[in-house]
Amino acid sequence: METGTGLAESILAMTPPGTACAVRGTDREHAPLWPAELPAAAGMGTKRLREFSAGRHCARQALSSLGHAPVALPVGPGRAPAWPEGIIGSISHTDELAIAVVARQAELRSLGIDLESADPLAADLLGLVCRDEERAALAAGGLEVQHGAKLVFSAKESIYKCLWPLTSVFLEFQAIGIRLDAAEQRFSAYGQDPRIAGIAEMIRGRYGWVGGLLFSCAWLDRDSQRSG
Repeated sequence: METGTGLAESILAMTPPGTACAVRGTDREHAPLWPAELPAAAGMGTKRLREFSAGRHCARQALSSLGHAPVALPVGPGRAPAWPEGIIGSISHTDELAIAVVARQAELRSLGIDLESADPLAADLLGLVCRDEERAALAAGGLEVQHGAKLVFSAKESIYKCLWPLTSVFLEFQAIGIRLDAAEQRFSAYGQDPRIAGIAEMIRGRYGWVGGLLFSCAWLDRDSQRSG
């Protein structure tokens, strides 16, 4: 799988202005971790260690693209990376590829990314991931339900990562609804939970396929303000 500049550019085409991206294959020997990152890696098997270290390596590369000095990225609350002051970002990976996308807080309020295989969502997970109206919308829009549900799954994963730094709220899949715009490959969110109501509706999102994988990005613009 190509993991160079072309793939990063394809990802950046689906992220908002002001972001930087880096990618790395997870099949490579794991990149060196910084001392502050080692406690989180303790006890990891070889595969998980390569995924974790590839993600940190990507994050440092992306930070460099912003002109930021390389720093340690320990695991913070909610298992999210602890980004340096003034930086927001997100990391995701599959068995094949790790991706990091970062931005300055002066440019964006928050962002989250997700990377998944392009396989359809398993049938036994449909009820867990999708609300009834989401499944109805997929069918009405002509999307094969399990493939469409995988889009919903990925969008929700990126939305949760976007919301976590602002709300510190753990959410079940049913807590948020997704509206897909298949023609534009965009999505938006809604939710009735009072802890996220208002802010969820301000999230903007895009999705697409890169290197045979499904990628989604959710973000909040710098000038978005929480309502409700």
